[in-house]
Amino acid sequence: MKQYSFASVDLIIDGLMIDGFQDSEDIISVGRAVPQHGKVMDARGKMVAISSADKSGFFTFNLLQTSDSNIALQTKALLTHDTGTSGGSDLFVPVQAMLNDKMGATICTGVNGILVMQPAVVRGTGLQTVTWTIEFEQVWMGRGVYGDTGI
Repeated sequence: MKQYSFASVDLIIDGLMIDGFQDSEDIISVGRAVPQHGKVMDARGKMVAISSADKSGFFTFNLLQTSDSNIALQTKALLTHDTGTSGGSDLFVPVQAMLNDKMGATICTGVNGILVMQPAVVRGTGLQTVTWTIEFEQVWMGRGVYGDTGI
């Protein structure tokens, strides 16, 4: 038998432990932005594999509107936008992120990221979900193994 619990998954952005996640089947997604390989076929039907050097990717995650992490991410989004439009490129600090699934020994790392767009503010009669997306220059995904428990 194998075991998994989201309680053993940490998302850390710029040293801040993110919390206040929406309870769902797909809370955090980490992936690459482009295919690693492509193909070109020659006139005689032989394939040539093309490998991309692009290792860019994304972290997308859902927080409840009540999560304090929304304030920290909003502050980061505003600061990087203001810095980016001020002409002081030496002051711009990209986002760094890590997803750590301690039960499955899975670690995903986002290197040199940007908050492309602030999520919309939505209010209604229920509790809303805020979806954050950070795009990175490089995303590294190390999938671990969920060990067997029991006899």
